[in-house]
Amino acid sequence: MYTASKLTAIIGQYRQIFAKDGICSLEETVKMLEVDSDFAGLESSQIKQIADKILNTYAIVDSSKRDFKEVNSERMELYTKGLADCDIAEAQGVTTSTVHSWRKKRGLKANFVRGITQEEENR
Repeated sequence: MYTASKLTAIIGQYRQIFAKDGICSLEETVKMLEVDSDFAGLESSQIKQIADKILNTYAIVDSSKRDFKEVNSERMELYTKGLADCDIAEAQGVTTSTVHSWRKKRGLKANFVRGITQEEENR
């Protein structure tokens, strides 16, 4: 299967499509994923789970229904998984500077510094 960061990036890409073109139904989203080469070889049940995740994640950050506690919780989860500000921003459909400011307000270090992960830097 895919790593969490790869799926997060794909979800972010579909979120950007939906933000521009409008949200699709679950069935339409499944059809889009079935023809996406990133998902070649996956079973239909796996594709449906990913489509559901895309739609559910998109709904979290819908600006008309924004639940900041949930958005911040998701952001912290992505941060603790080691995603960089730009990856978190893409996954949540916000700017990198929004994530950067959020992280700085909490005194959190960047996960990626000078091309290496924070984990590698701490070794």
